[in-house]
Amino acid sequence: MSYINCEIIFKKTGVKEKEFWFDFSNELERTFLYSYDENKNLIELKEVYWDDEFWLTKFHYNKKNRPIVMSYYYSDEPNEFSHWYFVLDKNGNIIETRIIDEDGEDYSLINELNTQGKTIRKYRKYIQLKFKEKERNLFEYDYDKNGNKILQLNYNESSNKVYSKTVWKYDNQNNLIEMKRFGIMNDTTDYKTDKYSYNDKGCKIYEEETATKDSIFNSVKTFYNQDDYIIKTIVLENNKAKILDFKYKFDRKGNWTKITKIVNGKSLYVWTRKIKYY
Repeated sequence: MSYINCEIIFKKTGVKEKEFWFDFSNELERTFLYSYDENKNLIELKEVYWDDEFWLTKFHYNKKNRPIVMSYYYSDEPNEFSHWYFVLDKNGNIIETRIIDEDGEDYSLINELNTQGKTIRKYRKYIQLKFKEKERNLFEYDYDKNGNKILQLNYNESSNKVYSKTVWKYDNQNNLIEMKRFGIMNDTTDYKTDKYSYNDKGCKIYEEETATKDSIFNSVKTFYNQDDYIIKTIVLENNKAKILDFKYKFDRKGNWTKITKIVNGKSLYVWTRKIKYY
């Protein structure tokens, strides 16, 4: 489903209170309702669909305002809860998520961390013996000296073997400049590449996607004004070009109140927002 319009209502504290998404006919498709405790922690999220069915998710926190429990259910099956219990280390990082799903299956997702608190391995640990080994790998990660993720190994949980990987590269400012996705681990000739370029302010000005075994070439050029607002984007996809222009209207404090998106010379979208100052 594609959404074209969105209305978001914020509380005075700056957190979201309600969110409404509309389709191309301006019919309401989805509503998000948010509730918080006195510490601004999200304690309930209700996602309501067009037919009034909904997902309800509840969150619980410890005295340090760190998440310890999450539960959710779907309105069509209100008695089938899924419960997630979070185990934290002394720094507040989640190192284990104990899950009891709607079918009663009991297992844990384990995060192995390095000394910088980055996840280097994620695996599933079954409480009840489902496979010959109780531990089944999901992902492994590696990072550079700046903490940027540079490698992700993706495991097939059934075979417990690596089936694909993703590799990232960064510039001296830690901007992502290249991402390679290898669909088959042992085939180093079959991969897709995304490349990125930035201006002196660190704003992305160019990106492209290519593939070694497909005739894929997609690119996006982005242009900014002196205040770093996007004013033009040129999209090339499947040998077809699309030019997007953006026009802004600002209030007396310099915050935008209206953005008009123009596609190939025709006004298509208009985003508006009302800002109340306290």
